[in-house]
Amino acid sequence: MKLTLRYLLAYMDDILRPADAREVGRSLAENKAASDLVTRVRSVIRMRRLSAPDPLADDPGRDANEVAEYLDNLMSPAEIREFEQRCLESDESLAEVGASHQILTLILGGGLQTPDSTRQRLKTLAYAIPDETEYAAQRGGGQPDRLSPDDLVPPLEMRRSRTSWQQVAAALGIFLLMGSWVYSILTDPSFRYENEGVTESRRSTVPAETEPADAEAGPVLAQADDAAETTGKKSEAENGKAAAGPQRPNGAAARPQTPDQAVASNGTGRMQNGNGIDPDPVALPDLNLDDPNTPTPPAAGNMAENGSEASETAASNDADSQIAMTPTPVNPNAANPNAGNAGENESVDPPQPKVEDKVDAVQMAPVCFEPGIQVASADEVLFVSSADGSTAKMAKAEQEIQSGDFLLAPRYALPRFKMGDRGANWRMRESTTVRILGSDADTCMGWEIDQGQLLIDFPSPDPTAEPIRVRLQVFGQTWQLELPKKPTSLALNVRPQFPTHFEQLPAPGPVTAEFWVDGAPIRLKSKDGEWKEVANYVRLIPTASAGGEDEPAEAFASTEAPPYPAWAETPAADLTTSQGRDLREFVKSLELSNNVWLDLQGIASNPNARVAALAAEALALGQRLPALVSVLAHSPHEESRTAAIAGLRYWLLRDTDNRETLQDELNRTFNAETAFIVYRLLWGFDESDGRDADMSRQLVNWLRHEHVAVRELSIYWIYQLTGQKQNYRPLAQINTREQGVLAWERHLSRVGALLPPGE
Repeated sequence: MKLTLRYLLAYMDDILRPADAREVGRSLAENKAASDLVTRVRSVIRMRRLSAPDPLADDPGRDANEVAEYLDNLMSPAEIREFEQRCLESDESLAEVGASHQILTLILGGGLQTPDSTRQRLKTLAYAIPDETEYAAQRGGGQPDRLSPDDLVPPLEMRRSRTSWQQVAAALGIFLLMGSWVYSILTDPSFRYENEGVTESRRSTVPAETEPADAEAGPVLAQADDAAETTGKKSEAENGKAAAGPQRPNGAAARPQTPDQAVASNGTGRMQNGNGIDPDPVALPDLNLDDPNTPTPPAAGNMAENGSEASETAASNDADSQIAMTPTPVNPNAANPNAGNAGENESVDPPQPKVEDKVDAVQMAPVCFEPGIQVASADEVLFVSSADGSTAKMAKAEQEIQSGDFLLAPRYALPRFKMGDRGANWRMRESTTVRILGSDADTCMGWEIDQGQLLIDFPSPDPTAEPIRVRLQVFGQTWQLELPKKPTSLALNVRPQFPTHFEQLPAPGPVTAEFWVDGAPIRLKSKDGEWKEVANYVRLIPTASAGGEDEPAEAFASTEAPPYPAWAETPAADLTTSQGRDLREFVKSLELSNNVWLDLQGIASNPNARVAALAAEALALGQRLPALVSVLAHSPHEESRTAAIAGLRYWLLRDTDNRETLQDELNRTFNAETAFIVYRLLWGFDESDGRDADMSRQLVNWLRHEHVAVRELSIYWIYQLTGQKQNYRPLAQINTREQGVLAWERHLSRVGALLPPGE
């Protein structure tokens, strides 16, 4: 299709047929020059300071008759090219043509109604214009001149009377605005305080609600007061008394510290308030330091001497507590985290048992793989989602992975991670999701895998160290692995199982999980089971029982063990030229994203269908329900809608509560009838439904549904059952779709159902 200026104006004013409009829209998405021209036309039409051509001008490109002939398509091809070229070179001419086309579209299309008052005024003005003879006589005889547009403008007196009320309203508004401003100045406390001689710094001290009401309100944090410089310095004894404060009697409540009283470390360990003045340290109650079981809080006096060291230690402990692979050892004496801070509690804590009674119940969490887990691959695509799943970003090389991080490897990706300093590493295959588990009493880390393939390699373990124990978690089931002191490699494959009956889970469960060992055998056990040695293969899900001590050994050692999978020994396949180009475009659109979940839904409507499919698959990996429903309802590509269907079907099985949640989301996107049809189609069908005449007829009838989501799901299941589509496309024109539906109806008449009757 050759885009001309008049064709673009017709597209902008929405007077093309739907098929032609979609074709033009597709061409604009692929042609940047054409899309820029559309933007330019819209901008020059709205440009207020752009002058308009003289209505009586007759030079080329500015003659009103010439513009009318162009809009009416009365010019020759050569004249059209010349006229459009002049329009492209002049914003004034381009705005004139675009605005004229827009006005004619509104008038001729019946979209604009002229008020009766305007019609009457136009008639009055027309009757007031003298004929040529009278006009010539009034001008002093001679040949009558052409009527000027200025002759039709109302007199200045009429215009002034028409706008007098506007001037009065503007003056009144200015008066009210000035009055409000003067009132705000007169009632501003700052002006009142200045008149009383109180400086701004005095008003920045402790708020009234944070000052103690009496001597029994508890210790008071000393606040600096600039007025102290003018009233004289307090004595040393008075300062010490103000800093320490009266002792709180038993049972008295302490006033909590407000955010306004928060102070920041100045790098030397001393506290600094908002005015830059160091208050005196807070006196703490006496502690029995001779008792080894008594927790030792940091003394205020030591903060000035060891402030930097204390702050660095606190920062390092805080960072270590977030990294699952290098956890901070549990302090058995820290039974009460609020010890030493009783002054900050609302009330006295209830009596706690002795610390000696709790020491045996606390186990030290093991530590392994120091300094932790880091992203080792620099050019692989990896999304790292927060623990709550609200945000996600693209990972960078050498980025440290923390406990609770949710990792997603989209299609074409093979991210690799390194653990510790002895060469241990693990990899994620494409379309894999993994959550990092922190340490517990028995294991130092773990992986929770939802779907995909995971490869773990221990090439050079330390033979002198204790055996390393990790854990695997798949769909709520947990296994512990004890790694040998010899090199070994592990491979885990978790495959989703999709439903084929309405509101019924698949027979083997939502997933199947298989585990291979290549190298030295490992030891493995379920949550409450016994340790079993695995030398080559084990089927984790489904098992003969739900786990426990009575779990049969066949669940851990299959007699027909499949060989070590080929996908674990070979790297990711080389991408074709088009796949590499699609992946680069996909990554480029997310490089500057602060939250990829917000951008992927837009990319799912990308003009490139393959890039849109990558975005929809990533949303499915992240289990983004509203976004997947939106892609299913509005995406212009079959590839992205199919990816959304797979993601919704797997998400539906993760929890029984998801059924109601999905129905609510569908009702927000579709009407009630369409929402129920989509919900039914998402559960799927099997061969028995394909041999049922009524169900087959219903699936074919849904191909005529008004919503593309229903049509997409219907042809999806017809193709899954028969392997054919009969050239049916859900987004094709209605006449083209009807031909496909008729082909399927002939198939039903010939066979009786989608599938022939079974033997």
